[in-house]
Amino acid sequence: LLAKFDSGEVRQKIEAHFASDVSSSLVIYACDARTLTMYAEGNRYISLPYEAVDTILADGRPVYWLSKLWLNKSFQQTTGPGLFFDVLSSDKYRHKRHMFYGGTQSTVSMLQERCVQTGVNVVHAESPPFLPIDNMEINKVNQLIKEHNPDFFWCGLGAPKQEYLLYQLDRDNNTVMVGVGLAFDYYAGKVQRAPKIISKLGLEWVMRYGQQPQRIARFIKPLFFVGILLVKEFVKARFSSFRL
Repeated sequence: LLAKFDSGEVRQKIEAHFASDVSSSLVIYACDARTLTMYAEGNRYISLPYEAVDTILADGRPVYWLSKLWLNKSFQQTTGPGLFFDVLSSDKYRHKRHMFYGGTQSTVSMLQERCVQTGVNVVHAESPPFLPIDNMEINKVNQLIKEHNPDFFWCGLGAPKQEYLLYQLDRDNNTVMVGVGLAFDYYAGKVQRAPKIISKLGLEWVMRYGQQPQRIARFIKPLFFVGILLVKEFVKARFSSFRL
């Protein structure tokens, strides 16, 4: 799993992907404290996608700090929403073919409106029905991708649904497929992103769950799990440095 964590090269990977003649999708997930906890617990809806994915972004400051300790490397963090915003604001990529899948109908409508204002080329946007994770419309989504031929397929179903959906999709295309979670709500303006200083302090979750208090219960266990893991890895790194 560690080898899949992005250490600052995700933009170069996307550029190389579009420059290649190989007809195979590039799949990117964003790992936060909750999904990392699910992976550690052996949740198959996360473990199967993570083991097959091309690149995993450290989504959230605690996971970023962990990935730096694991990789023993200093690098600039790229989150799922950060990549989403960067691509849609890029002169190189915003005119490519973008497809959005996930979110409520109001979020998708607001997302499309903003894309019209910012000149993003949206070929399809859909708010799918709420379905059990084992009964998602895989064949339909495959058909939509073939029909609209997007360069970027952005999935905002939330974890672990978006990861499990992307894991099951056909990969015989040249599409960049990214699970971006709450990015649709951020871009649509329904949820406010935390200021950079708050994010750098690892407190982005405070602002997020302050706006969505109904979701805070599911964050408690991941907070403790990643916190303890972070302390252990930090002590291990300091001890190894001391021994050297």
